[in-house]
Amino acid sequence: MQFRFRRDDRPITAADKQVTFATRMGPFELKAKFNLKEMAYQGQLTL
Repeated sequence: MQFRFRRDDRPITAADKQVTFATRMGPFELKAKFNLKEMAYQGQLTL
């Protein structure tokens, strides 16, 4: 399964430090927290 996110007026930046992804599919709920510092490659946030 692939999730895509729209790019809006406020992009995710390293200054956010952590983001939480949450979705619901029928009776199932999925939540995951991501540490943005761990998602950097060569000093750039790789999303």
